Parts: sequence; structure tokens; C-alpha cells
Amino acid sequence: SEERMVSEFEVKAGAVPFLSDFTPFKYSGGLPLTIDGSIVSSADITPAEEGKAWEIFMDTVEIKGSNIPLLRNVLDAGLK
Repeated sequence: SEERMVSEFEVKAGAVPFLSDFTPFKYSGGLPLTIDGSIVSSADITPAEEGKAWEIFMDTVEIKGSNIPLLRNVLDAGLK
């Protein structure tokens, strides 16, 4: 609508989980992996009093989708 703005963009983030957090092994590194997903933000927009600018009031930011199945289920269920 004219008073609502939605922005969505895809991101890739590198992650290195430490194995010592999940196993009894003392290991200083982790297995590298890339997490894919989308950031979706919504805002209300209204013209400023002078009419030369816009006021943006951020409403929600959601993370959607993932290349990791269990994470995708959690994010798509509405984690905000």
C-alpha cells in the first residue's frame, strides 16, 4: 500500500560451530558452513510535515528461509 513499505533481501552468513560445544572432544575450531536466508523488514511510511521527506517507522524484522532444514522450519514459523 502507499503507507506501508516492505524490504526483502537475501543473505549468506558464514558460521563455524565449535565441536567442543556438542562433543567431548577438545577442539579449537569447527566445521565451516554457510547459512542462506532472507531478511524481511516492514515499516509504516508517512510524509513529513514539510512534504520534502518521509518518516519511516520500523514495524517488524523477520528472518525467512534457510538452507538448513530444521532452522528453516523455525524461521518460517514466524520467529521475529
